[in-house]
Amino acid sequence: MFNPDKPITSIDDDALGRKGVAKELGDALLADSNKESHVIGIYGKWGYGKTSFINMVLEHVENESTNFDKNKSPIIINFNPWNFSNQNQLISQFFNQLSNDFCREDNSEWLKNSGKMFKTYSKAILPLSIVPQFLPFVISTSVASGLVGKLAEIVGHHNKSIEEIKNEICENQIKYDGRIIIVIDDIDRLNEIEIKQIFQLVKSIADFPNTTYVLTFDREVVSKALETEQCGNGNQYLEKIVQIPFELPEISRSELISLLDTQISKIIVRNPHDDFYEKAYIEMLNRGVYHFFNNIRDINRYINVANFNYEVLKEEVNVIDFIGITAIQVFLPELYQEIKSNRHVFLSTEVSSNSQNDNDKAICVEILNRYDIKRRNILQNFLTMLFPKLSSFYGNTTHSSEAYVLWRKNRRICSEYFFNVYFRFAVSETKISQAEMKILLSKGNDVVTILESIQNIIKDGKGSDFLISLLDKTDIIPVEDIESFVTAIFVVGDSLEETSTNSFYIQEIIYSLLKKIESRKERYNILKKSTNYANNSLYIVAKEIASLENDENEFISYEDLDELKQLICNRFSACLKEGKLIHSPHFYPILQFMGKWRAKDELENYTKLIALDDDALLLLITNVMEHHAIQPIDFTQKNWANWVQLVISLNQLIEVSYIKERLIEIKESVNYVDLNENMKVALEAFLNGIELAEGN
Repeated sequence: MFNPDKPITSIDDDALGRKGVAKELGDALLADSNKESHVIGIYGKWGYGKTSFINMVLEHVENESTNFDKNKSPIIINFNPWNFSNQNQLISQFFNQLSNDFCREDNSEWLKNSGKMFKTYSKAILPLSIVPQFLPFVISTSVASGLVGKLAEIVGHHNKSIEEIKNEICENQIKYDGRIIIVIDDIDRLNEIEIKQIFQLVKSIADFPNTTYVLTFDREVVSKALETEQCGNGNQYLEKIVQIPFELPEISRSELISLLDTQISKIIVRNPHDDFYEKAYIEMLNRGVYHFFNNIRDINRYINVANFNYEVLKEEVNVIDFIGITAIQVFLPELYQEIKSNRHVFLSTEVSSNSQNDNDKAICVEILNRYDIKRRNILQNFLTMLFPKLSSFYGNTTHSSEAYVLWRKNRRICSEYFFNVYFRFAVSETKISQAEMKILLSKGNDVVTILESIQNIIKDGKGSDFLISLLDKTDIIPVEDIESFVTAIFVVGDSLEETSTNSFYIQEIIYSLLKKIESRKERYNILKKSTNYANNSLYIVAKEIASLENDENEFISYEDLDELKQLICNRFSACLKEGKLIHSPHFYPILQFMGKWRAKDELENYTKLIALDDDALLLLITNVMEHHAIQPIDFTQKNWANWVQLVISLNQLIEVSYIKERLIEIKESVNYVDLNENMKVALEAFLNGIELAEGN
């Protein structure tokens, strides 16, 4: 079903009409009787099928040489330089591979002897491969007797230089009547240093008799890498080394489209539908899909995704729309995500206001303006076919109610009933998959593992969706696992975005889990253990305990509830003394809980200390404003009641008259300009509120 992005290995699989040329090149390799070393370059850009072409050439060589005399049969070696992570290994590993291939047990004595020579050569040049730029020079000149002496110790030939070892290899190979064909593919995938090493290798280090190197690469990429070797002209350097350049013919547009059509047709015939309209299909291809494809790899990428997705969605989608949106998914994933995230922009509704339509158009234009003018025009036409609503953005087109019915009937992507189906495999940034939830629930009573999983979910921005999913799963969580989940929620509660919905979900999760426990005492024990475990969480734990106050002694006893309150207040007190509390986004509500659950004079002692600290006081009044959900824009003369409300709220914690002068001093100080905007607004609001309250 899938099209692996791998080259073809057989002439029979040729879909581009290249097998004739491949056979001709193969015949030329077999007919070559020249004893010199040759270098053939197969040039072609990424995705042009260079490896597939070489595979066909080598297959033909092997087939045609089946009946050759053993001493004349070509020896084919494929060297893959990108298999070696260390560039210093590249040259020595080349000779190691030659040695291993030649020394195979079933080979002739001549081949085995050649393999041993390559091994010796490999050991000799190994130290020099660390500084490969010097290697060709040393081999060709036999300089540096001290260095050669040390190399002799390594290779065990005290009286032989590297040049002498190479000469022995040459004398041995010239006796062979066949051809040694060494293929080095995808050289353009190497870095600049490695590319230079490959060309040094074939030019001067391993230019042995009866050897033909077949190198495949993107000429432009390699030429640029070789520029420093020839005073800025890499092409001239290539011309010196590559005696037989072969420019792989570019795949014609018609060949590429024909291949794509064949592959897409295989998808369509697997599950024919009555709603397949040939005219609409051809229009979708010509006006949109075809524009995304430039080479065979593009086709393979697209077909793999389309095959996989269609196998799952074939009964739920319109195949023409599916073919179109999949092209966007594969080649413009950011646009695919934008469409998914802005469904209201692309989906038509039978009733929509002009202002809403204008707003949707503005969003659509903004999305498309991220692309150059040519692609923008193509996408505008393409998306209008997928989403007819867009035609109203660029004209006066309207659609009848019958059109909406037909879109739904034909499972079109533009129907709100089927839109989400086309994005089933999209990666959601805020949604947690059922697979993730299943794994999480399987953690059992391992609170550490559960906690780690939840923290990762929150980091991924899926906290809110996790709470919803967990609430739906509380009925299947075993009783023995409840403590672990309650503890985990307590620990992470403060790190979740503070919204009314999140607070509701947390409360409902805790309540739903604990009500499965029949014993009030056992519920209390779980809450106490969870509270003690969550020693860095303050607000969410207090809020959940406070929510039990109205349960009229049914959930846990009054005595146990009071003990939990004091446990939490003790933690508050410790954090206040350590200075940890003032930076909490829940500074104000935590003080409120203390005011309710502890003696008034204890709270006053803390708040007086806060009033003496400018930073703490500013953080407190800002936190009061934020927790009342009053925006800075609300502080106008018309909304003076908001100012007074803030003062009343703060006065429950600290005597406002006590801090009035402190606030005035802060406003008049030189440090006022350094305050953030929210602090300045809060300061102004409280001073105005105090003045209004005193006036009444």
